[in-house]
Amino acid sequence: CAILLAIGLVVVYAISPALSSANHVSGNYYVTKQMLAIGLSLVALGITARVPLSFWRQAYKPLLWVAAGATLLALIIPVNPNYPAHRWVRLGSLSFQSVELVKFALMIWLAGMLAERIRQGTITDTQSTLKPLFVALGVVGLTVAGVQSDLGSTGVVIAMMTAMAFVAGLPLKRIMLIAGVIAIGLILAVSAIPYRRARLEAFLHPQSNCQGSGYQACQALISVGSGGIF
Repeated sequence: CAILLAIGLVVVYAISPALSSANHVSGNYYVTKQMLAIGLSLVALGITARVPLSFWRQAYKPLLWVAAGATLLALIIPVNPNYPAHRWVRLGSLSFQSVELVKFALMIWLAGMLAERIRQGTITDTQSTLKPLFVALGVVGLTVAGVQSDLGSTGVVIAMMTAMAFVAGLPLKRIMLIAGVIAIGLILAVSAIPYRRARLEAFLHPQSNCQGSGYQACQALISVGSGGIF
């Protein structure tokens, strides 16, 4: 995590001059903002890491309600014209994506649910384990991928939940069943939306449109090709 934070800070520092000039702010504005965000995150990490596990086990319902409320709030708050998706909760100068609360709440709920199924010896039971998993995945898919149009975050949530279920002991056959259902949903989600199809085509064939949808991929290839790995 520290390495990722450091790389992110270097990247922000590298692009700050152009962004600062375009937005008419101080040259250190974006670096300072990023460092402040890192500091607040470390404080939040230190606090949450010291909270007893028993508290989190009891708090999953309020967390789910808060996540649901934040999602509804994001859907009704007027969107920024530059970012028309209903993903952000903006309260004055503070803004965050509601899906981040959804990730945390689902992680706490699923950990408790899987631990209980392990104690009961019903981790392989379709009714008590697979059904709640499919319901949760369906709600996330409809809300985050469908309404909020955030397929990337949906993928992160699905990967997190699937990995937790696998580690908890859900049989590989059941995991493959879940993966098959997800694959079908992913194909439908990508094929139904033009800009998602364009992104997939740009990922597979970035050189076909280096000035449009494949711009970032082409620039990445040029950077690595010119500068090498190091």
